[in-house]
This record gives sequence, structure tokens and C-alpha cells, in this order.
Amino acid sequence: MALQWASQQVRATSSLLLPTEVENEYLPFDYLVDTLQRDPDAAPLPEAVWRSVVSYVDDEGRFDVGTAAFDQMQFDVAEDIFRDLYTRGQGPSGPRLCMSLAYQERFDEAEECFHTYSDSADLEPELIAISAIFLGRCFQNAENHEKAEEYYRIAYRADDSQDKFFLGSLLADQGRLDEAEQFLRASAELGDAESAYRLAGVLEQLGRKEEAAPWYRKGADGGNVKAMLAMGLMTRQRGDYASSDGWFRRASESEDSDLSGTIFLAQSLTERGEYAQAERLWRRGAEAGNVVAALSLGVTLLQMERPAEAEPWLKKAAESGDERALEPLGVALHKQGEHEKAEFWYRRAADSGDMSSTKRLGSLLADMGRTAEGQSFLLTAAESGDVEAATRLGYLLLDQGAPDGEVWLRKAAEADYYPAAARLGAHLHECGQTEEAEPWLIKAADSGSAISAYLLGLILTLQQRLEEAQYRFRQADELGHPQAADHLESLGRRLNEQIELKNLQPHEEQLANAAFAAGFQHRNEGRIEEAKSSLRVAAEYGHADAAWLLSLTLTEHGEREEGEAWLRAAANSGRSSAAALNLGVILRGQGLLEEAEYWIRKAEAGGQESAARELGVLLHDSGRTQEAEQWLRKAADAGDTDAAGFLGLQLKEQGRLQEAASLLYKAMRGGYSGAATVLGLVCIELNRMDEAVQWWSHAVELGEHVGAYALGSLLAAQGRNEEAIAMYSRAAQLGNTDAVEQIRALRKHY
Repeated sequence: MALQWASQQVRATSSLLLPTEVENEYLPFDYLVDTLQRDPDAAPLPEAVWRSVVSYVDDEGRFDVGTAAFDQMQFDVAEDIFRDLYTRGQGPSGPRLCMSLAYQERFDEAEECFHTYSDSADLEPELIAISAIFLGRCFQNAENHEKAEEYYRIAYRADDSQDKFFLGSLLADQGRLDEAEQFLRASAELGDAESAYRLAGVLEQLGRKEEAAPWYRKGADGGNVKAMLAMGLMTRQRGDYASSDGWFRRASESEDSDLSGTIFLAQSLTERGEYAQAERLWRRGAEAGNVVAALSLGVTLLQMERPAEAEPWLKKAAESGDERALEPLGVALHKQGEHEKAEFWYRRAADSGDMSSTKRLGSLLADMGRTAEGQSFLLTAAESGDVEAATRLGYLLLDQGAPDGEVWLRKAAEADYYPAAARLGAHLHECGQTEEAEPWLIKAADSGSAISAYLLGLILTLQQRLEEAQYRFRQADELGHPQAADHLESLGRRLNEQIELKNLQPHEEQLANAAFAAGFQHRNEGRIEEAKSSLRVAAEYGHADAAWLLSLTLTEHGEREEGEAWLRAAANSGRSSAAALNLGVILRGQGLLEEAEYWIRKAEAGGQESAARELGVLLHDSGRTQEAEQWLRKAADAGDTDAAGFLGLQLKEQGRLQEAASLLYKAMRGGYSGAATVLGLVCIELNRMDEAVQWWSHAVELGEHVGAYALGSLLAAQGRNEEAIAMYSRAAQLGNTDAVEQIRALRKHY
């Protein structure tokens, strides 16, 4: 009945069993065999079927049946068939029996079997080598590396043409890189892609990266996915994204790929902001069940402002145990207005110690009106160093009138977080601390804060620093502040009304010189109003030095705004190097070093003797000590005592003590205040105590309180307390406030 059923045609096409030319013999229909072979869950053939088939075939057929059973991983069936054949003298069945035993991890029996046929002269060396490699691989899988190496080496002794990959890989895994290179190179040179990849890895570990690169290329060209990924990473590191993407794409399209190529390509595109292309790749990986791809797809969709689409993928990753998905899932829900759900996921992430989520949770709770609870989480995040949390906490505390708000804003601002600098600057300005506010506002404005640039413009306008104000209003306008343009236009009109010194005409020169001379004399005689009147006449004729002297006179007598206008007019005329120097020094004092340097250099080019020293000091303050030294030395060589003293101090800071001592001595001889004291300090560093005492004694004679204090400290260190007290007393008389405390401390020992 069963045979009749199986041989009936189905739908008039074919039957499960097809008759042959031999009576009562049938073959299975091809599609039936294919279907069973493709089905990983298909039940194994019953042992009875194998035995029935074996009973119908000769020894050659039995070998084929045993091989089929081996291929179907029915090793017990294969063992029985090959053992019977081997026992009856079928030599080639020995290696197959050995492999069947090894697959069942019956290693002792497998080794015993191997040694019974490995010395046989009747068996081809290739078969012996293949079975030895197979046995080595089984031992390696069982982590018996010593035995694995033994059988790999037996295989190569039996047949040196066998693939050296397995022994090379084993040695590489054990860190025996020089030996591994030998075997992997032999295999790679025969064109094996996997060997080329492993050889490249060994060469890289040996520090031979340039030699490794072509082997990665050979492995990749040979279809090895890992080598393709390595090529992708190498080319991406060089910035060759076109090649990098090509290798990752090849890996992603390979049948051997485990989604690594897809993920690497998606990562590369994401890093470059090519989210639309990356999305397709992340989606492919996510739909294939890859949790990393699901997470990355969700994050990419968030970057593209599609939180509703991001949510399910992030939730899938979070529910799969990936904690990295918790915060972005909270963000996706937060953006959709799902505040309670967002709180749940932020809280889960915060409970795991994630400070970014702790900060987000704190901000969310504060926005929901749960301020005290929110501040608690923000404080935790801020204390961990999160500048955004510190800034938000500072905002909340300032709104409550709590002084700690300024503390947290300052911490964040000092960590170069410009939103904190912006809020701190505005707060200080509101408190009347405009001078302290200005550097924070500058920092914020230069980092992109439109409101800070605008506020700076207002402050500078009030201080009559109109050109600086103009710059800040322009900056605010470019950054998008809606009111900056109006202020910029208004300020432009004011600047156009500034004083501009006209050119001195030849026919007016005599009158201008006379007015200047009169003004100069009136000033020296203390007749200030007459001086201002005469100097103004000369300046209006175009006399640049008169304009400069008028600016000094006005500034000295409280008319600062007009004084600055005349000073800039004189400097801008290019005819008064004194005005240029004066303006440069003023700007340096205001911290505007770049503009100050411009004017001081103009003054030096115009012949102002002290300009070289002033330029050196400015360069020193800017940290450009090498340039500073050149200008200070030029001034010192020209007889500028102050330049010699300042350069001496700079050289002392640099540890160039002999040079410093020479310059300081020159400065002291010229009356440079403090030179004798510093000379004493230099002598101490040179271990010349007696000379230090001499210089400090001389400093006391010159009335230098620091020298007296230093000498008192030296005497105290030598235990000469009475002399020390006397010297500290002298220092106190000269104005040293620290000396009094030292006297009290010494007297306690009496």
C-alpha cells in the first residue's frame, strides 16, 4: 500500500518515488531530496533506513553511504559503517572512522585509530594529512591546543602541500607570532583569503603595518569579509571615505557577512551626518534583529527630528537590555510631550548611574513644576562635572534668589561652557559688577551668544567705548539678534560725528605753532583754562601734538570723553607718535592688546623712545616672551633703565640668572625700583648668600620694603632673631604689612 501510494503521480506530473529500468527499484524525486536538505529542522533518517540501504550495496556503495551519514552528522551510523569496512581491510575507511570518532569527542579511540593507519604504506599521504588536520581541528575546538598543534604538524610532515592556515592560526592565537607568520604566509601566498587576513593581523601585531596593508587587500579581494572590514577601517582612518564606504558595502553584500559591513557603513555615514543613507542601512540591520542597529536607527531618526518613528526601535533596544537606549527613548517621548513616560525611562537610566539622563530628568521635573525634586537630580549631575546641569541648576537657584546660583554658573563658565558664561555675565551686570561681567560676556559672545554680544554693545556704549560697541552690535546682528541692527545704525551716526583732525595748511602753520607754544606754557604755569583754549585753537588748525596735549589736559581735569576723542584724532592723523603711544598704553590697560600693539608699533616707528619698552611689556603680557625680549633688549641697549629692569625680571623667570643679574645691576644703577631686591633673590638662587645680603642691605638703604622683608626672612632662617626683628621692623616702617605678623611670630619664641 505504501509503495503504491508513493509511486502514484500527483497532479499528473510526478510521484515521490520514480521507477527505474530495474524491476522493483525506485529513485526519490529530486525536489523531495532538495526540500529535505534545505530544511534545518528536518528529522534525521532513521537508523533502520541507513542499515537497509547498506544491505543493498557493495563495499564501494557502503563507503558512499557512510560518507552521506557523516555529512548528515549522524556520526554513530557513519562509525558503524566505516568500522565494518576498515575491519575488513578497506584502508581508506580508516581516516573516515577516525573523523567519526573525533566528532563524537572520543579522542582516545580516534587517536588509536589514526595511529593504526598513519604508518601504512598503502594509504595515500594526502588522506593521512587530511585526517590529521581534521583531528587537530577537533582537538582545537575542545581547547586542547597542545594536541591540536601535534596533529597539524603530523599532517604537514605527511603532506607538505596541505593548507598551513590551521597551524598558523593556532600559533597566532597563542601569541607565537613569528612562527605563525611562517605558516600563514605559506598559505596566503597560495591565494587563501582567510590566511591573508590572519597574516595581515599578525604583521600588524608585530608593528609592521605597511607590510600588513597589501595582505588585508589580498584577503578582501579574495572575498574575506573581515579583511574587507579592515580595509574599510584603514581607508576611513586616512579620510578616504569613498574607498571606505566601498569596502563596507562589499562586506555588507557578502553572503558571509554577519551585518558587520552594514553596521560599519551605517556608522560611517552617520558620523558624516548623511542620515538619510544611514537610515536605510540601520533599518536593514534592525529588521534583521540586530539590537545595535535598532538602537542606532532610533538615534538617527531622533537626529532627523522624527521622534515618533524613533520610539519603537529605541524601545525594542531598551527592552532587549541595551542601557544605551534608555536616555534616547526618554528624549523621543519627551519631544512628543509624553512627559510621564519620558520620566520613567530617564529615571531608569539615572538609576543605572547615567549622569546625562540624571540631568535630563532634573530638567524635566523642573519644567513640570516639581522644582525641588528636579534640583536634587541636577545637583547630582552638576557635582559629577556636567556643565549643562550646573548651568540649569544655576538658573533655577538665581530665579529663587539663592547665591549658590552664581557659584554653579561660574563653575560651568570656567569649564568653557558659553551658555553659563552668558548667564553669569548678565547676572553680574545686573548686580552692578560690570567690570567683572565683561570678560564673561566677551567669552560667550565670541562663542556664538547673540544676547551676550548685544548686552556688551549696550555696556560699551554707556562707557563711551564706541568702536568696541560697534563691533559687538555688528556681531550680535550677524548672530541674529533682532534689535542689534538699530543700535548699529545709531552708533554709526555717532561715530561719524567724532573729531577728525584736518591737515595743517602751510599758511596756518605759524599760527598753529604759536597757539601750541602758548598752550604749552599756560599748562606748565597751571593756567589750565587758558591752556585748553590755546591748545584747542592749535588742534583745530590741525596741529597733531597740540591735539595730543589737549587730550592729556582734558583727561587730567575730568573731561575724559572729549580727551579720548582728541587723543584718537591725534593718533589717527598719523602725525603724533606721542599720541599713538599714549593711546596704545591706555588700550593695553583696558586689556585690548591687539589694538594696543598696533598703536605702540606705530609710535615706535615714529621715533618714540619708550615705545620699544612698552611694546616689550605688552608682548610679555601676551605670553610672547621671545619677541618681548628683542624689544626690551633694544630699549635697554638704548639706555632705558625700566626696560633693563623688566627684562631682568623676565630672564629671572626663565632661569637665565647670570643674564638677569647683569641687566638688573644696570637697572639699579639707573634707579629702577626693586632692582636691588630682585638681585638679592637672584644671588640666593645662585647660592651666593653673602652677595644676597649685600644687595638686600642696599635695597633697605634705597627704601625698598620687599628687600627689608627678604633680609629679615634670611636672618630669621639663620636663627638671628633679634636682627631679624629689627629688619622686619624696618620693612614695616617702609610699608610692608606682612612684616608685622613675622615680628609677632618671632617674639612668641622669647
